[in-house]
Amino acid sequence: MGCPKGKILKLCENVFATFVVLACVFTLLTSISSSKLYKRTRASSARKHGVLNEAKNSFRMAMENKQDNNMNPVPTTPSIPNVVENRPDPYIDPFHQWFSERNVVKYSAQGKHPVLPETEVINNKDVCNTDPVDILIYFQTRWDHFQRRSVLRETWASSKTFKDIHIRAIFVLGRSTAKEDQVKINNENLLYHDIIQGDFIDSIANLTMKSILAMKWINENCIQAKYILKADDDMFVNIFATIEYLISQIHDKKKVVMCHAKENDTSPIERDTRSKWYVPAHVFPGRKRFPRFCSGYATLFTADLVPQLYKASFSKPYFSVDDAYLFGLLMETIKDVTFFDIQDNMTLNQKSALEEYVGNGAIEHVACNAWEDGVLEKFWRATLSKLTKWSKTHANVSVVQKSRSDIMG
Repeated sequence: MGCPKGKILKLCENVFATFVVLACVFTLLTSISSSKLYKRTRASSARKHGVLNEAKNSFRMAMENKQDNNMNPVPTTPSIPNVVENRPDPYIDPFHQWFSERNVVKYSAQGKHPVLPETEVINNKDVCNTDPVDILIYFQTRWDHFQRRSVLRETWASSKTFKDIHIRAIFVLGRSTAKEDQVKINNENLLYHDIIQGDFIDSIANLTMKSILAMKWINENCIQAKYILKADDDMFVNIFATIEYLISQIHDKKKVVMCHAKENDTSPIERDTRSKWYVPAHVFPGRKRFPRFCSGYATLFTADLVPQLYKASFSKPYFSVDDAYLFGLLMETIKDVTFFDIQDNMTLNQKSALEEYVGNGAIEHVACNAWEDGVLEKFWRATLSKLTKWSKTHANVSVVQKSRSDIMG
């Protein structure tokens, strides 16, 4: 039975209309869904963006705080940032520039020194001779510290550690009151030829004598040295880090001191005559606190300061606080001296420093107390196991390996 033509046409129109409605509904639903997804995505993106901004702001604030903390409150004493963050470009090694000639002219004394004996018991004038000397290390040591000196010679103060950097070390000490003790010192000197012994009793009261003697000896016998590193004999100094991270920053500067700086008017002057740190009233008259000076357990300075320090010792009053005398009273007489406070890279906490060196983390302290027997060797062994690319390039490999095996064996 056939369908009328009009009904077929109407049915087609209804089907078409249904498709149109469904298409509109589908488009609307898709649009709504996309809109919700867009909003969710936008909200998520906004949240992520906010977190990133927050992280960036936190990082920026942390860095600003770190910079503020690293800045010395006294503008005349700039700070060196943490050595771990201050590494030079590993692909550039301008170390020859770090030890360029300084052309220092020695001071020629016109008369006898007012306090220092005219001659030394042991002098060893040929330690430096006419050889190039990049770093001269001098230790203020007691006459009877034989073992400490022996370990220092075999570890960080050795002249054989580097293949292309010239290091010399001397030990400045006084006399014993017993003649038989002098025989022991003489025997040690026959082996090593690195002792500078003044003709004065080795005592706390004569610590400043050792400082003056050191300046005199360097001025007269090792003026070609580029840098002077003064250290107590119970200190470990990471000689690799000292060169790579510290000397690299001051090589183009004159009259520079890097140390744990004691700022002006922060350290009290002891006026009690019963104190071993007694300072007479005619020294720093009217003052209750010291001017700026270095805590001298480890101090690095440019050799151009030596002649002027020695010269100043002829006119300034003597007192027995050697750090305040050399790096305070005498240093005050020299113009345009720059102090860099590196106390954040030095520590007298032997335990925590040793944990840092033997641990898996980075080394941050270049100078550490090592007063206990056997500890200095542990520091040295740990240092040799963590040499940087720069250090490995310049280390005398065979000597370093032997040094490490000797200590471990």
